[in-house]
Amino acid sequence: MKRTLSITLVCLLLLSAVAFTPSLSSAEAAKKNFAGTELDIFLLISANYTKDIAELEFFKWLSEETGIKFNIERVTERAQAVERFNQMLASDSGNPDIVMNAPTDAQIAAAAKAGKIVELTPLLDEYAPNWANFFAEDDYSRKVSTMTDGKIWSLPRVNEHPISLSIRDEWMINTTWLKEVGMEIPTTTDELYEVLKAFKAAAGTGSIPAGAIPWATRFNPAAGDYANGGLYELFNAFGTFSGQDFVSVDENGKIYFSASDPKMIAALQYLNKLYAEGLIAPEMFTDMQADLDSKKNGNPPIVGTYLHFANLDLDEVNYTAMPPLTSPQSSERIWRSVENTKIARNYFTIMNTCENIEAAMYVADVIASPEGSIFGGMGMPGYNLLDDGDLAFAIFAFGGRVGIRGGGEKHEAVEYLRMAGGKRQRDVPTHRMSCDGALYDT
Repeated sequence: MKRTLSITLVCLLLLSAVAFTPSLSSAEAAKKNFAGTELDIFLLISANYTKDIAELEFFKWLSEETGIKFNIERVTERAQAVERFNQMLASDSGNPDIVMNAPTDAQIAAAAKAGKIVELTPLLDEYAPNWANFFAEDDYSRKVSTMTDGKIWSLPRVNEHPISLSIRDEWMINTTWLKEVGMEIPTTTDELYEVLKAFKAAAGTGSIPAGAIPWATRFNPAAGDYANGGLYELFNAFGTFSGQDFVSVDENGKIYFSASDPKMIAALQYLNKLYAEGLIAPEMFTDMQADLDSKKNGNPPIVGTYLHFANLDLDEVNYTAMPPLTSPQSSERIWRSVENTKIARNYFTIMNTCENIEAAMYVADVIASPEGSIFGGMGMPGYNLLDDGDLAFAIFAFGGRVGIRGGGEKHEAVEYLRMAGGKRQRDVPTHRMSCDGALYDT
């Protein structure tokens, strides 16, 4: 039976080597004990979430579940998070109680050495049983979460459930604009080129604005974050089998580096042609993620095509997903899978200035519960989830439905993905469905 645990919004940098003895009597009494408590949280989260983060349905649920009020400071870029955490290391003034999804391994090590964070190892058994049980069952995750000093200073994001580890992104196309220029959804690179030219030529007519961007993409690895805007999908259309690091292992167990594949030459020549003809915004190499997100979220739309984890146009009024493209060099359609590692460190951090470490640990444990993991990773019932009772949900995603069935500690996941006009089903038994991702309730 495949085990699945993904504790999502969790980022923990814990105290120093100073021992801490909690006084909370029991987990059952926690909510009553923490009623009226406030915790300050620093959070790195995508710029796609434009509302007040504390008003997201997940955080409202988490507040109701724990009895704790959250005061949230957020940034949207990795560089901002690194800089802010450096400020926390330099001074105790104005520091939050909890840091989520921000520090690097080097920063964790420095913070532990300087006594700026709380060590979690002695607290897990009593105050975070969901985490303690998980680490007891999954020695690999425990080892990855343990620093070189043999201590756990940070709780990770753990993610191996099949729904999240399926197809990575969707390449959206503006169907309203397609109708206005009298064209169909492209299925080849040649067809995409003609569509982008038509979008540019029609700018300033109908619903296509004068400043229309045929293809809003981004490739800025220097920003230090996930920088794809459809380029890997384009490279795959030319048969290069490219992923985020251009490295994979083929069916014979040999390492394959797609950037050195001769097929990449044709892909880059195609990309150069689009860029030279103004079909791609010139700032693609300098845009930060927030810049690209602002273009994709234009209302009314200003973009002809873009890449995203899921369709931002939930009702598909203007956008729908394209199938993988083919090219003169390759007739194979290649879907790019998620490349997330099973575990990523530093997702829930408690600073040494936190005056209620027991409450912070309780928050970590609630997030790691089956309900907290599902809600934090896949959204809340009534939004992306349809609650069928007993921890059974149907999730709308990828133009189809994803079903999570079961109750208690065991679930079955049934996944339906509508891609390229077809439907794929995968029925996988899982152990405690806990989902990774952001909060899809905006």
